[in-house]
Amino acid sequence: MLKDKIEKGRFIVVEWKSKDDKNEERLENFIKGKMPNESIKVMKNPEKSIAQVEFTSEQDPEYLKILWSKRQFWEITNIYAKEESCRIKVENIPSTAEIRDIYRYFTNARNVTMRLTDVEVEERFFCPMDGRCVVRLSSPQDVKAICARSKDFIPYRDLHFVISPFYEELNPSNDEISNKYFYVDPITVADVDGTKLMYLKDFHSDKIDEELSVKCGKIKWCDSGIKKVEIIFDCSHEHDKRRHSEIWRRDVKTIFLNILGKVRTIRKTIPGSTWHQVIGVLEQNSGDIWVDEDENKHTLVLVGLNDDIVLKTMELEIDKLAKPKPIVDKKMRVEVRDKLDAFARLELQDSIGGVDINIDVKSGLIKIHGEETQVKEAETCVLQLLNHIVFCETDLAVDGFSGILSSQLIQDKINADKESNGWRCGFLIDGNRLKIFAIDQTVLNGFKDLIMAQLSEQDIRYEGRVDTHSTLRENLQKIEDEYSPYVKLSVNVKQREVVIHIVSTKSHVDCIVEELNENIDAYLIKEEIVPMGPSVFKYFLEKSFPDLKSILAQLNLKIGDVLQINEEKSVITVVGDKKTRNKVIPVVTKLARAIRSHWSYIEREGIHNYMLDGKGNSILGKINAVKKCHIRWVTQYEMMEDGINCIVPLKTGQSIFLCYGSLIYPGYPIDAIVIAANKKLQHKRQLAADLVSKGENF
Repeated sequence: MLKDKIEKGRFIVVEWKSKDDKNEERLENFIKGKMPNESIKVMKNPEKSIAQVEFTSEQDPEYLKILWSKRQFWEITNIYAKEESCRIKVENIPSTAEIRDIYRYFTNARNVTMRLTDVEVEERFFCPMDGRCVVRLSSPQDVKAICARSKDFIPYRDLHFVISPFYEELNPSNDEISNKYFYVDPITVADVDGTKLMYLKDFHSDKIDEELSVKCGKIKWCDSGIKKVEIIFDCSHEHDKRRHSEIWRRDVKTIFLNILGKVRTIRKTIPGSTWHQVIGVLEQNSGDIWVDEDENKHTLVLVGLNDDIVLKTMELEIDKLAKPKPIVDKKMRVEVRDKLDAFARLELQDSIGGVDINIDVKSGLIKIHGEETQVKEAETCVLQLLNHIVFCETDLAVDGFSGILSSQLIQDKINADKESNGWRCGFLIDGNRLKIFAIDQTVLNGFKDLIMAQLSEQDIRYEGRVDTHSTLRENLQKIEDEYSPYVKLSVNVKQREVVIHIVSTKSHVDCIVEELNENIDAYLIKEEIVPMGPSVFKYFLEKSFPDLKSILAQLNLKIGDVLQINEEKSVITVVGDKKTRNKVIPVVTKLARAIRSHWSYIEREGIHNYMLDGKGNSILGKINAVKKCHIRWVTQYEMMEDGINCIVPLKTGQSIFLCYGSLIYPGYPIDAIVIAANKKLQHKRQLAADLVSKGENF
């Protein structure tokens, strides 16, 4: 029995036996025939006789079993109600994705446009090779919301996820999914003789696949010139894939190395006088032999199996025509270890043909094996290449840069850019030192700029102070962990400012700044002025403070802790973190608006009761000086007159009044009426002419 199985519910799962297959359309028509007044949605498991029926109201599965019983159509073997799904199926995920990548994506509100607090990527349904996974959320409401908003989600690695509710009964069984899409990282066999790899790829790839398939392995050949191969886990077993993967990991590399050990490479230098005769020998002897010939250099490379008769015959006949020259071993000591290390990392030995070159960086030796003349030429080439290598070192003084450059993602990006430019160069991190090397100075300079362009360092400043330093640092650590190793955050808390120092890749800067803006504001103690005019301010202090004190007490807040009052400037400032300000500001604003609305009604006390004193006159004087006009406070008695009504109370404490009358006979003292009748200011007819006839035309 499933954990979410219940007695009654909107989601009914039915299993059955029948002589023929039932698709969703047939099931829906059958159920609607039995329940014509019900609105339903039917989804069926594509591989099994299991379907889920969604109703708009709760249903009793025992009643439905009786109602739906019809042997000619089906035999119901199981029916039950279940809870609405708390899981989503996510499709179109990249094959290289890991569980933590999907978890980070869905817990970042910037990506999914909503805050998800409880997210679990289910391991048994994690199938990146098939491009899908299952994510458990906290509630069916979260499932509905995320499915509705999924089209607006930020793409993940340029891929748009396809998201839908997940119901286990409508998918293959757990065992089938976990086995079918079980994924294991491939095994890499590196530093392999390139000629041997090319020989095996051309002549024995099928045989190698056959041998590796016994251990669930399959070889993945790299491009020509890359001296490595990958062995992937390719298991066709229906069950126990995990156990087979352990056997695969234990045995496949040994199998491949044994095959590689059976391959022999023969390098020859052929005199020009016998070149064409040697080519004739090659043409007469056919077989599985890989041949690389260079007539200009008179070099010949043969690759085949150790016990291949054709290879042995060819070698004997070629030796008769071109007597083998003495084979020698030459050891070259390189004093500058950095140059030797760069030589090996750049694989410059591959550009020297006709000999075998082995590099031992630790002991500072280059070992050359081959014919005497070829070895001498190779020695000269090695010295020339070593002399061409140039270096530069940069001190990565910024904490975090070395970790970013050491990450696989950034190294892959740098290498891809390097290859697209056709540069032969490289870099390594030694503590906080960046060492860059290349085969010429121009490439070195360009490569250094390319590397440093991946990095970013900047400060983000937030106005305010912080009381709980530890909570702020914990929150920053969570953000850093989410983007590790590509982001490093530190904080400097000052008296009235918080400075966040961001060290990251250039591509992560925008999302980090956005996430900081969303999170840091909650911890900042800020000052925010509540706008109100001087008259309202005066009334507020005299009449509204008791109400404010009572309301704040209910919110467990004290006026002295959250308010600053400047009587000289008639300003009230709310002080606190975002949560506190969101509580206090609406209260103060509501009380201030109530004051202004009081003056709109004649049954209330007029504003003159509070403003016709020394302080009120002082406020009025300042307003008149700034506005360069004459303003007076309206009295309660004027507001009671039939000819005047207050219609708009302003934030400043004054009001706009409506008077009965007309423009020609206003019925209230008016100094002037200004009207621009036309471009020439000619008041010849209609209202303009009437106004001029009653007044004076300036």
